[in-house]
Amino acid sequence: MASLGRAICRESGASFESPEKILAKARAIPITTGNPIRTLLTTPVTRSLPASVPRRAFRLLAPFAAALAATVSRGFRVRLLAGGIALAALMTGATPAAASSLIIPGAFKTAEGADSYGFLAEVGGITFQQEYDASLLPGLVVGDVITGLQFRLDGTEPNSPASSVVIANFDVYLGPSAFAAGALTSSVAANQGAGTVLARSGSLSIPANSFTGGAGPNPFGLQIVFTTPFTYTGGNLLLTLTYSAPTTDLYFDLAATVTGAQARTEANYNSPSVTNDLGTKAIVTEFTYTAAPEPTTAVLLLGGAALLGWRRRRPA
Repeated sequence: MASLGRAICRESGASFESPEKILAKARAIPITTGNPIRTLLTTPVTRSLPASVPRRAFRLLAPFAAALAATVSRGFRVRLLAGGIALAALMTGATPAAASSLIIPGAFKTAEGADSYGFLAEVGGITFQQEYDASLLPGLVVGDVITGLQFRLDGTEPNSPASSVVIANFDVYLGPSAFAAGALTSSVAANQGAGTVLARSGSLSIPANSFTGGAGPNPFGLQIVFTTPFTYTGGNLLLTLTYSAPTTDLYFDLAATVTGAQARTEANYNSPSVTNDLGTKAIVTEFTYTAAPEPTTAVLLLGGAALLGWRRRRPA
């Protein structure tokens, strides 16, 4: 990315400055200490930021702060701006978003649910819908990408399964809910809001002892990875599971009463309806997600290049 910054400098006739030199010069800019532009420009990314400056906002605004500071400083305007563009490239391309996780319901992160939910061999498959109100999704923001989920065994269950299990069909849909929690209907399709995705489908292999048992709450087991991740659009979240009968029973942790949750089920694979209303029960689930992607380096560089062009066209 630094080479791209140098290329822009060559085209504009400006000289390239390293990010370190830019930051050193930025600290000498005669702007009041409390000015947020100076704060954004001179605070290292790796240092803890004030609560009033969210890290994601800092990473987004710092390159533009460098550009703006360059237009008001004297003696090295174009050079500072060119270095600011290179700094933007370095900042936005440094590290990919790390995976995060969210346990729902959060109150059961370290507590055992009072009920259990069974993947039962004697039943000819299940269709299950679980709604989570937005209040149960702390930390999840619009644009975050949900990439998988995990369940955990109910308390007192032994390590499971004793031998590998194959579920011939295991489909996961994820998306917004068309109804508030408590108002889900018996129609699977009607409950699914616009933008629902088939996150994964096909067979699911569960290795022996891939779920650790014990008194509970147990650790989360096998991660079910999505082949089509779901990008969160805000509001309530609706999880739809539909699967054929497993070759052995598995019992997972289920919270009996959760404000803002609703579950419905039907004893058939790929059933169009879920006539059994489980009320405010919620299967304890850990979702894996990555943070909403930030603007690409290319976008920031183009913005900086436009400012460079504006600076060069100003009358002498």
